[in-house]
Amino acid sequence: MMMKFERVLIWGVLVAMFCYFQWKQADGGEQKSSISSHVEEDFELAQPMGQMQKYMDKLHFAGLEGNWELAGFYLHELEEQAEKIVEAGVREDEVDVI
Repeated sequence: MMMKFERVLIWGVLVAMFCYFQWKQADGGEQKSSISSHVEEDFELAQPMGQMQKYMDKLHFAGLEGNWELAGFYLHELEEQAEKIVEAGVREDEVDVI
């Protein structure tokens, strides 16, 4: 039987893979142009990245304490922040930041 810590770790890897593939998808063809057309000029990348750092810390400590329900909650919050960054299509000097 898989331990709950291993499950949280697997979900973390899956979130990272999701972000990577969203980034790769935004890198090519039609998807890139549709994302870049929805870029919010005043989108501040530091805010969702700061939230992700906070949620990662909380996920870590929830896992250490064995509170898997709370760990699952913070994992979901991490996914939402990653989606915000991908949807914003942030570009800096014509380079995709996502």
